[in-house]
Amino acid sequence: MNVAEYVVIARKYRPATFEQLVGQEHIARTLQNAIKQGKVPHALLFSGPRGVGKTTTARIFAKALNCVKGPTPTPCCKCAPCLEIPEGNCIDVIEIDGASNNSVDDIRLLRENARYAPSRDRYKIYIIDEVHMLTTQAFNALLKTLEEPPAHVKFVFATTAPERIPATILSRCQRYIFRRISRSEAVANLKKIAEAEGIEVDDEALAFIADKSSGSLRDAQSILDQARSIAAGRLTLKDVSRLLSVTDTAFLADFVDALIDSDPAGVIRGVENLFDQGVNFRSFFAELVAYFHKMLVSLSIPKGERLTFLELGAEESQRLIEQADRAGKNKLFTYLDKLLSIESEVTKSAIPRVAFEVAALGLCHLADVASVETLLAKLSEVQKSAGGSGQGLLEPVRSPSPKRASFLGNSQTGEKPTKMPTPRSASQSTSRPHAPVAQGEDRRFVPPEHRESAQRPVRTAPKPASNAKSSPKPENEALYNASNIPIVQEALRLFDGVIEDIKRSPEKPKPPGT
Repeated sequence: MNVAEYVVIARKYRPATFEQLVGQEHIARTLQNAIKQGKVPHALLFSGPRGVGKTTTARIFAKALNCVKGPTPTPCCKCAPCLEIPEGNCIDVIEIDGASNNSVDDIRLLRENARYAPSRDRYKIYIIDEVHMLTTQAFNALLKTLEEPPAHVKFVFATTAPERIPATILSRCQRYIFRRISRSEAVANLKKIAEAEGIEVDDEALAFIADKSSGSLRDAQSILDQARSIAAGRLTLKDVSRLLSVTDTAFLADFVDALIDSDPAGVIRGVENLFDQGVNFRSFFAELVAYFHKMLVSLSIPKGERLTFLELGAEESQRLIEQADRAGKNKLFTYLDKLLSIESEVTKSAIPRVAFEVAALGLCHLADVASVETLLAKLSEVQKSAGGSGQGLLEPVRSPSPKRASFLGNSQTGEKPTKMPTPRSASQSTSRPHAPVAQGEDRRFVPPEHRESAQRPVRTAPKPASNAKSSPKPENEALYNASNIPIVQEALRLFDGVIEDIKRSPEKPKPPGT
């Protein structure tokens, strides 16, 4: 075969009628009914992902309107307009690339030409692809013509980013939203093409191609077209994965097993294999996140619907479900949370292999997350081992009542200080010994009569041994007594504090008549 005569699969098997569209039956039916009823709008907007049939549908729509037997929902594909439109040679069907013809001058020229009647066909149809690339001035120049176009003019806009189109344009168009091609639909289309082309290919390879195309039928057909040349005989899953420099589902599942089983050696070997195969670590990171997401989803839906929802082969789905059951929701939530939090670090790193390997080892060493039920069960065991019901272990801390601390008085209520508690000796105290006062420490809060003799801050010592001598009683009895109060001792211990003086708030005079 002459190289110049070869036509790629995506062009060779492009749909020619509404019935041949894949995955867009709702749009095909709507357009066919509009043509039958004679209610064809003057402006249509086709939006959706790449490679799902937007431009193809626009051409079929143009053929249906300009067919010599039309307007008809089923073009004959034999007349001059039907043969010329797919080739881009029809004089009255003008295809414009919005990315390269986006200036206001281009739209003004379009507007001037739209006034003239068609040269041969029934309608003059403008198909503007990637219309979101037009400038704001170009959109403004198109507004008037789009609102009140001549009767012989139809506009069909195609875009992958409808959010970038001004609302004034959107409101003047009928919008048709194209959806992604499902895995099963893509596999069925690829299998039909493989049979027509005489390509021997495994079903696993076709399913893998459909997965990697991300819902784009054109991408899937292009991958099949490229993969047919790599295999000497039958096209296998290994051939396709080598061609795309990506890993197959089996390798991904093995890598996930190493993470779940906390096997650092297995993780390192997996990263080494990825590097040897030339796999893009950023892409593999995205595949790993998607795999964990599927595992989490499989635990959140009824068992009878898992195989259908996962859109994987029976063997692959069964292994994924088994891994999800073994890991549990808590670990999967932790893995996904960790992966999503470091996504930018891995995908934007100058050394993606190191960044990915560190992230994977971090997941491998991640401690198991115990469920709430497990923690409660362990707490119950601890309480029982402590004796009895263990209610005291979780007893809340209560604030002291005003009377317990009333020996210092209460400036708000006017309560007078009560009798000081009986002081305890230093041998009865449980406080820590206090460090010596630092050189030059501020002693402003030490009473004047004790500044010369106060070599250490007044704090109590820990419980001494039986043969140790007790500390001498400080001259300031109020400081000594205050330092022996349990709650004060605890505060001094926590904050490493020192009592240097005690001040009592002056009593407020009682109002007359009380």
